[in-house]
Amino acid sequence: MPPLILYHVSAGSNPVVKFGGAPVTEFLELPPGRCFCFRQKYALKPPMDEGDPDYECINAALNHPSGPPVYFHPFQDEYFRVEQGRMCLKVNGQTRILTPEDGEVQGRAGSIHRFYIAPDSTEDMVIILSASDTGLDYQLDRVFFEN
Repeated sequence: MPPLILYHVSAGSNPVVKFGGAPVTEFLELPPGRCFCFRQKYALKPPMDEGDPDYECINAALNHPSGPPVYFHPFQDEYFRVEQGRMCLKVNGQTRILTPEDGEVQGRAGSIHRFYIAPDSTEDMVIILSASDTGLDYQLDRVFFEN
């Protein structure tokens, strides 16, 4: 059997850059009681020239709400803070738009949620995400986001 050739390894990288820089994750110092903390930049437009071979694919991906799909954490609270731009935060079917003026917003454990660049945005979205450290196995932590 031939050896496994890894396509991409991001564990230990800081920042973690994906899809030509459309999302960039920078790990930050942990606040007390948190198990991860990072800054994420979500590009409004592809961060490359139109002549780049990946431009069309990334542009198509960015032409809909850009962010993770719906998810939940059974035991962890998650914290959101917008540094730049406008973020839609959908929690249990209710959507609100967050801006830097809103400060840190808490999402309760067990709530079904997602976030993405607000459709009326005119700039990239930069957010700080963190979550409570429950001390339990299988919590969402830095290792999850590095891979």
